[in-house]
Amino acid sequence: MGLRGTLDLSSKKEGTADDGASTVSAAPAYEPSASTSTPRASISAPVSSSTRHAEDVGEYESFHVYRGRGALSWSKDDVVTFADKKTILFWIYFPRTFWGDWQISVHAHNKQGPLVGTITRPLKFFKLASFTIDIQGYRTVLTEIWSFRGLKLEFAGPDGKLYVWQSVGVFSCDLECIAKASKDLVATFRQSVLALTKDGELRIGRAAMHHRDLLLFTGIAAEEWAAQKRQRRNA
Repeated sequence: MGLRGTLDLSSKKEGTADDGASTVSAAPAYEPSASTSTPRASISAPVSSSTRHAEDVGEYESFHVYRGRGALSWSKDDVVTFADKKTILFWIYFPRTFWGDWQISVHAHNKQGPLVGTITRPLKFFKLASFTIDIQGYRTVLTEIWSFRGLKLEFAGPDGKLYVWQSVGVFSCDLECIAKASKDLVATFRQSVLALTKDGELRIGRAAMHHRDLLLFTGIAAEEWAAQKRQRRNA
């Protein structure tokens, strides 16, 4: 499956964490650059959107998303690590607010690290959600679209093309990101539904790694929004 895009928003890995992603070490300033981790899989045959799964993104880079303060903490922070599950890329500071709006800040390497970007969502009653994504001067809006088949969130890349995070299936917790026009699979988010300290694994096709930070920001926002919607349905 081909992968497309022209965004150059990525960073070098520094800092470490254990498998629970709760400890970090000091790291230098955030520096955009290409990732150097090795691919984990290669799927060459095209697969239809209705049957493909996380592996079908082709050669990919893997990132793991952990709850930053553990399973029983009040904090909503997340930590994004590289494939080794220890080296921290981003600390996602997600303060709880009285009204439930989002004021998320994303920092390189640890909670006190350089600010990389923000994810914000104003409080809206009885409306589809929208999230403003700011990454080092680039801004886009992740907009929820009504759909029969589950979650669907659309955003524009700096190349002018539209991309969509959507549910893999009506009853699936996994998400996929596709290029809207070509339907090419760009990234996947496999959710760890039963894990106590982990939200999931985000896989980005190597040909789309110049989309890396944008796909991480939008993917994490999509996963968190999907989780909140499930919690409301089950309440």
